[in-house]
Amino acid sequence: MQLNVYKDARHAFDSPEFKTGIEAYGHQAEYNAVAADQSVSDVRVFLQHVFGD
Repeated sequence: MQLNVYKDARHAFDSPEFKTGIEAYGHQAEYNAVAADQSVSDVRVFLQHVFGD
């Protein structure tokens, strides 16, 4: 198990349709390209570490 926290990442940080942030049910939903790209990279590194080639 691994926990990653991405600075300034909010709900829907990986959903480009939220480029313009919205507030819904008391939560901010907003796309964050830097966090989204980093999260994909981090998942790949984690899976490589756990499962190898």
